[in-house]
Amino acid sequence: MNRIGFIDYFLDEWHANNYPAWIRASSLSDSFDVSFAWAAMDKPGGLTTQQWCERHRVEAMPSLQALVDASDCLILLSPDNPEEHERLAQLALCSGKPTYIDKTFAPDAAAARRLFDLAERHHTPLYSTSALRYARELSWLGEKKLGQQDIVFAAARGPGILNNYVIHQLEMIVKAMGPGAVRALASGSKDAPLVLFEYKDGRSCQVNHLPWAGFSLALQAKDGQGAICEVKADFWQPFIEDLLGFFATGKPPVPARETCAAMAMREAALKAVARPGTWVAVPD
Repeated sequence: MNRIGFIDYFLDEWHANNYPAWIRASSLSDSFDVSFAWAAMDKPGGLTTQQWCERHRVEAMPSLQALVDASDCLILLSPDNPEEHERLAQLALCSGKPTYIDKTFAPDAAAARRLFDLAERHHTPLYSTSALRYARELSWLGEKKLGQQDIVFAAARGPGILNNYVIHQLEMIVKAMGPGAVRALASGSKDAPLVLFEYKDGRSCQVNHLPWAGFSLALQAKDGQGAICEVKADFWQPFIEDLLGFFATGKPPVPARETCAAMAMREAALKAVARPGTWVAVPD
């Protein structure tokens, strides 16, 4: 049995509360289980680390080093606190053990590059993604045999606040169109922001947050084909299957350059909504 270690800022959060059951329900459950957990703090007003571990049948570890040493593969969660990822990832990324860092991968493009650079120096397989990359509705791209350069425009839509949820829309866009966005422009309202991105080759895309909306991605190909992909099917279990496949092979399923591109676009989007109507450069 391969032992997965959870690292978190605090463990009583939605991802940590659901991943163990999904992992235990996966096709690779005979080979992987969540065995250990450690958190930097207890959630204010929530479960303590010890209480969380008892509820999820996981061993609480006395230190981050002890968790990294005992685990075969590592998941760094803290999905709502990406500013904590770089600090919490240091031991994992120096370990050589396959490591997944949850969304949002990093607070900005520079931090994203530092994380991948550290992993590369220590030969640590590393990947990150939003589970929306695994939306089955995006299979339209493969069915039509369309590559990233074939998509000339994409319009994503989804719920939540931009700071925390824009990664989901950007993950779908970067999967469909690849990296290459160079500038961003915000419009819309405070409650429903819209951010337009231009690519260096003239293509474009946009993200739009609407409190009531589900996730969707409208796609336009250069040959005239198009589709509106309304995300309805479960995307969490396909993500978990790919995550465990990564742990089994050590081969990241998402290229680092795509993750860094999504982080750079997120950084530009946050700056753009603070300056509506002004073009903001997407960091290299």
